[in-house]
Amino acid sequence: MTFEQGGPNPSAEFHGPYNDVQRDQNNVAVTVNTNVKPPEKPHRPKRSESTLERTIRVIKEIANLVPIDVASTILTDIATMLSLLKRRAKREDSLNPPIRICKAICSTLALATRGFSVDRVNAIYWSALHALRSSFDCLQSKVKKALKFGAVPRLFGASPDVKEIDAWTAELEKISTSFSASLNIVPVMPLEQIYELRQQLNDLSSIPDPPPLPPAMFFGREGLLGEVKTALLHDENVALIGPGGIGKSTLAIALMHEDDIIEHCRRRFFVSCSSMTQKTATFASFIECIARVLGTSMSGAESERQIKTNLGFSPVLLVLDNAEAFEDAVDRNEAARISNFIVDIANTPGVTVMLTSRTSSNPRGVTWTQCNVPPLERVPARLSFRKIYRGEDISDGEIDVLLAEVDFHPLSISILAYTANENRWSGQVLLSRWKSQRGKILQMGDSNGKDNLRTTIMLSLESPSVKDLGEIAEHVLWIIAFFPQGINQDHLSHLFPSFPQISHVTDILSKVSLIYSSLPFLTMLAPIRLFLLDVFKGKGVELLADARHVYYTSLRAITRKKDSYSDLMADHLNIEYLIMADIKHPPPEIDNGAFRSAWNGFLFGLAWHTPRPTLLSDHIPSLPESSSAEKSLKAWCLHALGSLDFELTMFSSAAKYNLAARTLFVSVENHSMASLCTFNVAVSYNNGGYFIQAQRLLDDFIRSPSWQGIDQDRKDEFSHILDMSKVQTSSEGADDLFVPSKNRGFSDLASRVFHWQAKMWHRCSTLEQVQTHLECLRDDCMSSPEPWDRWRFLCALAEVAYLQRDYNTAMDRLNEAHTSVQGNFQLMMVVLTSQAMVASVQGDHERARTLLQRGLDAHSMVATAPSTDFLRILYARGRNELYAGQYETARKLLGEVAMDCNAQGDLYTKTLCMLALGEAEILLDRHSDSDGHFAQTVALCGESGAPPALFGVCTPMLKLDDIKFSGWKQYLEAHTGTG
Repeated sequence: MTFEQGGPNPSAEFHGPYNDVQRDQNNVAVTVNTNVKPPEKPHRPKRSESTLERTIRVIKEIANLVPIDVASTILTDIATMLSLLKRRAKREDSLNPPIRICKAICSTLALATRGFSVDRVNAIYWSALHALRSSFDCLQSKVKKALKFGAVPRLFGASPDVKEIDAWTAELEKISTSFSASLNIVPVMPLEQIYELRQQLNDLSSIPDPPPLPPAMFFGREGLLGEVKTALLHDENVALIGPGGIGKSTLAIALMHEDDIIEHCRRRFFVSCSSMTQKTATFASFIECIARVLGTSMSGAESERQIKTNLGFSPVLLVLDNAEAFEDAVDRNEAARISNFIVDIANTPGVTVMLTSRTSSNPRGVTWTQCNVPPLERVPARLSFRKIYRGEDISDGEIDVLLAEVDFHPLSISILAYTANENRWSGQVLLSRWKSQRGKILQMGDSNGKDNLRTTIMLSLESPSVKDLGEIAEHVLWIIAFFPQGINQDHLSHLFPSFPQISHVTDILSKVSLIYSSLPFLTMLAPIRLFLLDVFKGKGVELLADARHVYYTSLRAITRKKDSYSDLMADHLNIEYLIMADIKHPPPEIDNGAFRSAWNGFLFGLAWHTPRPTLLSDHIPSLPESSSAEKSLKAWCLHALGSLDFELTMFSSAAKYNLAARTLFVSVENHSMASLCTFNVAVSYNNGGYFIQAQRLLDDFIRSPSWQGIDQDRKDEFSHILDMSKVQTSSEGADDLFVPSKNRGFSDLASRVFHWQAKMWHRCSTLEQVQTHLECLRDDCMSSPEPWDRWRFLCALAEVAYLQRDYNTAMDRLNEAHTSVQGNFQLMMVVLTSQAMVASVQGDHERARTLLQRGLDAHSMVATAPSTDFLRILYARGRNELYAGQYETARKLLGEVAMDCNAQGDLYTKTLCMLALGEAEILLDRHSDSDGHFAQTVALCGESGAPPALFGVCTPMLKLDDIKFSGWKQYLEAHTGTG
């Protein structure tokens, strides 16, 4: 080993003892008198050691102490390069910059490897060490090449010039900065002092810890990450708040590896407080957690002082993970000491603190930027599941439904995926097990607690703040878990009058992230709900009785009016769930009559205020009918269910329920309600396109004794609905339809407009006559406060212009109609569809597509938009492509709409689709397919009662132009003799 390689100096003086035996020149041993002293060497004054020489010596000696071979080799190489520069440099002070940087690298290496051995070096250290060695080997090669092959070759090599030294210094600076940042260490001690510490503390393992490795899975947090990163870059102290398993620690670790954060805070420390619990948290254990990460070896007050000193050097990001352990500690004195210490650190210039905690009660005296960490969105949740789960026999849609049932909770997603892997479940087996086991599957996480749902929830339940509340905390948690919506904050005192302290309890539960606010409800994540329902089974029965009394009493008084009773319909999911639970296990404190009256009120409440399908539809038809009271109650429930389905434009089921209700009402001689049910059935038939059924039903009813039992206004309403069916089925003109004198129960304006429209549709009057009579109604219609009157009038004028093929005027009238119904999204949707059909006939197909998209947007703004209107928009899309010559596209769209019509029971729109499909097949030269579609159209016309030759006359804009598309007319002429 040469001197340059760090071996012994061959020129060093030998101070060992003289030998008793020496050898002559022939290698013969001779005895030497050891009492004779060797001649003294001439005295030479000892030369003082230069800075460079001392640096080289210390580096070599530290290299001998470092336990990691890679680190020792790097240190030796640094000493070698400095020795080479020392012999070649003209002036030693020109090497001060590279000396300074080499000392920094060596200091970092010395600190980073203290107490380590080969089997104790983690992946981050290995990666950083090998990157440093590679970078330094490259630089050393450049230096050796420059010194041996200078511009002017000399016997003993070349001397480096200033530019070369500057270039090497700059490269050394990059190497040093990168290495220091990768190990999260900034040396703050002189190299010599570190050497002394190395000699004393070589066996200790208290070294600064680098941040944990970046998360292997990190999806869907880009927005939140950017928000928190901005706060950190502005030196704001941040608190990441959320329940266990929501991803707070993962987000914090990801932030520590962001380039902007690394540049802003060269030193980043991640302190996990998971070893502490609220019961065991003390100031000493807290200080120990920080000291271990910072590499502080002292104890007691000295460690506290050294931590503050250590953090005072350069910008620092200190992450305190699982901070709820000390924020909500049992020993409040210890908690206060920890809080004060954090305040001191957070207020130190250059120090930024980031907490992850389940509680929002963060240390006072610091301005915290609190960020609530939400569950994942649907797509990122699915990506996280796919990243773990190895099976492929489960669709994205199935995954989305499964993960939605755990509220896209990250820990629960991981548990589901890992559990499926470990048990070798296929995707379908996982779905099956979830349906049957749910909460049990979520408790199959890692038993060591890190990834165990039970453990993470119990940590929150064991919080002193929760424990101090006593048993009532369990009751409130159970009642929130029981109701799918949680509990309504606006009605807490009203819903739970027997427990006035409930607001205080919910405040505490919110602070520890067991529940959260989703206005107007206080609710909880699904995994927590499933766990608590199992653990606290039945513990909130008293509170449930309170809620039942309030809900059921309110339901019996509900009306169409918007009042305090209807406000409770915001809790509709809770009410439905309570009714379903009471069906399975009837509560003893409520009688059947009151119970079923609540059902009835709930169904009407849904129909009037929050229309949606209900689970009760499966139970109401099976209600008993053994007495008049039971028959009456069941009739009311069926009628309410029919009203709800009518609001949902589910006309087939609405008619079915109202027919069943009518039979029961007749049996208990409630003729008034029987007539109302009959009316509702007829309207449902008309809206679904079953005109002949509506006509027969109404004709029968008019001839029945019940007809005499209703007043004239109700009779006028029946006459109007009967005319609505006749106008579609009649082939004998329309002079007697919608005559105002027999439709007094309806708007006089509506009847007059309908009357002239019917005469136009059936060609009982010329278009000019219809237009003249409609214009006479303009002032009355346009001044009406009802948007429906204005819409009906302007659309009637647009139809006149459309049939006159004056499409510009038709569009003008529709534009006027659109302006007159602004704010009424349902009417806007209908007008936009009509505008699109006119634009399509005009040849402006792109504009038609835009208008139809706006119609779909308007549909999304209407909570209970009729499905018929939605299906008409979809039909109009296919019709537009047909006019545009995109026959295959039209065929595909129209076929899809026809299938949707089957599901919705919309016979009229389905007939329109079949007719248009027949025309498309002709244009595609598929005549046999065309005949099949036209044959279906004829059959559908027979089912609806509309004469095939007159089908579509009442919706001229929806109907295809029989000049441009003549296949239907030719088919009728060939097969029925009409056309």
